[in-house]
Amino acid sequence: MLATAIATLSHIISCYILIVRLDLGIEGSGIATAFTFLVQLIVVTIYPYFVADIKNSLVSLTMKDCFTGWSEYLAISAPATLMVCAEWWCFEIMIILSGYVGLPDEGAQVILLSMLALLFRIALGMQEATVTLVGNTIGAN
Repeated sequence: MLATAIATLSHIISCYILIVRLDLGIEGSGIATAFTFLVQLIVVTIYPYFVADIKNSLVSLTMKDCFTGWSEYLAISAPATLMVCAEWWCFEIMIILSGYVGLPDEGAQVILLSMLALLFRIALGMQEATVTLVGNTIGAN
């Protein structure tokens, strides 16, 4: 929550400075987004060291620990990733093909895809909240 608030604030400020004040246009927007991602990375990296509950769960991993047990994860995640990518690519191909029909149809398709992405994010947020609750429950025995 804190990382998101800081990233949003840094994005607004950097967009204002780069796009409005320095008049960089679309290049300023890209630089502001990259800067926002950098700020978010720094906050998410530093934040756990200041929260006692999270600090207790931090562990240092060796390179050997990082690369063991990947086959189990890949057996589950590779097909799931392929399905999500195939679904998303399908929508992107539909947008490209709607461009051949006409500009208003392509605009409508882009709007519908944006609304679909919003609905997907709501479902994804509920899924992540559920996974967090289940994980906390399992961790608390």
